[in-house]
Amino acid sequence: MKRTNIHLFYFQFVSEEMHRGMPCLKYERKNRRYNKTNTYSFFISKTKPHRPLRYEMMGYDDMLTSHYDHYVLDYISFEPWKFNRSVFGLPKSK
Repeated sequence: MKRTNIHLFYFQFVSEEMHRGMPCLKYERKNRRYNKTNTYSFFISKTKPHRPLRYEMMGYDDMLTSHYDHYVLDYISFEPWKFNRSVFGLPKSK
């Protein structure tokens, strides 16, 4: 299974904007892949707790490892959770 390559560490703050009537912070990452410039934008709510609002890719889809295109993922709602790795654990043999 391939892990996705989305790490906010590589994004830089670029602007404050409005998204769906909500003030937000826009972060961006650019790189060149397959001789093309790829731009990835991540929008989060300006108020805390920060919530993801939109992830936009213009370029190679490094999230789902698909082809070069324009992708927009809008978050309708988001609730933080604690990841439970045991859900994916193999059953213990007897």
